[in-house]
Amino acid sequence: MGEERYFAGAKASAMQQRQQPEKGALPPGRFTGGGKTAGLTLIEVLVALVLVSIGLLGIAGLQAKAIGANRTARLQTEATALAAGILEQMRLLPFDHPYLAAGTTAQRRMAAGGGSYAVHWTVIDDRPAAGTKTLQIRVSWPGAPHYKAVRLKTILAGSAHR
Repeated sequence: MGEERYFAGAKASAMQQRQQPEKGALPPGRFTGGGKTAGLTLIEVLVALVLVSIGLLGIAGLQAKAIGANRTARLQTEATALAAGILEQMRLLPFDHPYLAAGTTAQRRMAAGGGSYAVHWTVIDDRPAAGTKTLQIRVSWPGAPHYKAVRLKTILAGSAHR
């Protein structure tokens, strides 16, 4: 009986060794010249190439959008700085200066930073109170939609209120 167990165990061990692939053996499925398997088919390579190409095209599109958004942000920042500078200059003018006359509407083209800007300002007398003026400045740049223009507003007080 002891010998049967020994032979049965040895037989099972030999069968397990035959079923396990050798170290470094290729998985079954693809044919090579010697009956072993390896490599990729041409279809698999083409599918992978198409997927990578689609991904790269998507990234290129995002890059173009990012460049456009960066340019718009730069122009808007320059327009805001220009509007703030003009507003401060006009606040320093005397209350009765011709640029601050009631109903004055003026428009100028100015270059600043990397762009050309249209500057428009309007003066309204006695608003919000008597002896005050409301100054509205709007700065826009070519190609920008109207809602992207920078608008600043301030109230100027007459000499009696200063």
